[in-house]
Amino acid sequence: KWKVTVVNFLFAATIFVFQFILKKNPFAFLFEKELPLPEEAYNTLSLWWMVFFVLAGLLNIVIAFYLPALIGVTETEAEAIWVDYKTFGNAILNGVFALICGFVLLKKYPEIMKNLEK
Repeated sequence: KWKVTVVNFLFAATIFVFQFILKKNPFAFLFEKELPLPEEAYNTLSLWWMVFFVLAGLLNIVIAFYLPALIGVTETEAEAIWVDYKTFGNAILNGVFALICGFVLLKKYPEIMKNLEK
């Protein structure tokens, strides 16, 4: 049950190390050629994803270990809920968050669409 949390925390830690220790924004490194954005946009994106991965890891801990006490379900029901979350919920959260980030970036930097059309 810890695997999902560990993976999310590792993603957050990786972004942190690249952004603040190595001083290399991982998103700029990955997307700069295809998606030219100001440095501040990449820094904001990096921070958002770091926080998201930490929160997703904490959510997994709550669902995996504290659900019976929180909503009064049996251990078996809690296990089934966690399996569904692990299988579908985490991926859906990642996808929805990526879309939200994309829409926010498009709203703040409308020139992105012009660059994507080229």
